[in-house]
Amino acid sequence: MRKEPSYIANTAFDRIVFDGTYYAYPELGYLETLDKITIEDVRNYYRKYIQNNSLNFAVVGNVSKDEIVRLVNKNFNGRQKITIDQNIEPVVDQNTKIYIADKRDAPQTELRIGHRGVKRNEETYYRLKLMNTILGGDFSSRINLNLREKKGFTYGAGSVYGYHKNAGFFEVHSAVNAVNTGESISEIIKEINGVRERIEEDEINFAKSFHTKKFPSLFETYTQIAKNITPLIIHNLDTNYYKNYVDKIQSVRNEEIIDAAKKYLHPESLVIVAVGDRDKIYEQVKELGIEIVYIDEKGDARGGA
Repeated sequence: MRKEPSYIANTAFDRIVFDGTYYAYPELGYLETLDKITIEDVRNYYRKYIQNNSLNFAVVGNVSKDEIVRLVNKNFNGRQKITIDQNIEPVVDQNTKIYIADKRDAPQTELRIGHRGVKRNEETYYRLKLMNTILGGDFSSRINLNLREKKGFTYGAGSVYGYHKNAGFFEVHSAVNAVNTGESISEIIKEINGVRERIEEDEINFAKSFHTKKFPSLFETYTQIAKNITPLIIHNLDTNYYKNYVDKIQSVRNEEIIDAAKKYLHPESLVIVAVGDRDKIYEQVKELGIEIVYIDEKGDARGGA
């Protein structure tokens, strides 16, 4: 898995975008560091961050509130919250760069394009959700229609404006034909700029309808309900969040989406990760006039081109 271009692209993107923070490291770690972890390291981590730390529970099922409270108090009473939050600035001030990880003889290039974003908050969430749906969050989005349907460069392309607890991120993802790497990057940047300039009324209506119709399907099973309670805890959302969700989506105005795109999409500060055959893609991306940096499979720089 660690040698797969998609894994390398994801790992390198996080490493570069979140450099200097704990989000820069993959959940599975690195082999060289895993080998150095001792049983005592594991025990110390458990004692410090798990054994005595406060917990939040999302419980869904045929059980009473009183019974849940009794069980929690019996087994987890006396814990205190341990704060390990980190203040992460939304965007690193840097010029757009292309980071190439060489994967010899790869027929496709894995692309990840984006930057850090804002933390999840009430003011921006719904605007950015609709903006991303139009840009790359749905099969009929601009990026996919361009790269897949119009150009035929890929089987699929999309984007996400996602959220960790202490930081957000914007990311475009696709695997494109190696011979179309340069033009794919150019078209993606064009679409990012385009959504900052103009959004059609029918695009907004579709995005609102998409999320409104999709909403009930998020709560069809106990597992889904529990899973969707979790963001309320992680992001400290109001308990009426889901009650007001559809109304909030429907109330967003056209100009608010464009304003959010202008404020929170940064085409001048993109991290562009390209994992593919260097010999096939270098001359293409060189023509874009963007600084090129070679990286290893973890995302660490190997030097300029």
